[in-house]
Amino acid sequence: MLYDKATMTELANTLKTHYGQLVSAGSDMNDASTKLQTAWTNENTGESNGSWNSFQGVKTRWDNEYGDTLETLSKVATEVDNALNRALSADQKIGDGFSF
Repeated sequence: MLYDKATMTELANTLKTHYGQLVSAGSDMNDASTKLQTAWTNENTGESNGSWNSFQGVKTRWDNEYGDTLETLSKVATEVDNALNRALSADQKIGDGFSF
């Protein structure tokens, strides 16, 4: 079986790094959303204006797609790790077969 352990390890680490960066960006987005809600809400009546209502609809769609992206990225990173571990295990079993 031909594979490059260093490349697969680097790929898994890169995917995990990107996942972390996306989580951080999502947190920033939620913080900004909270600030917008505060800015676009009437302090006296507690009513949100039309800008907030429009933004909230877009943000809800973004949240759904963002969640799907995080889930997919996490699954891909896990599968790269799993593939590397299976390859290493297969190598070990084959190597053990030549031991006397």
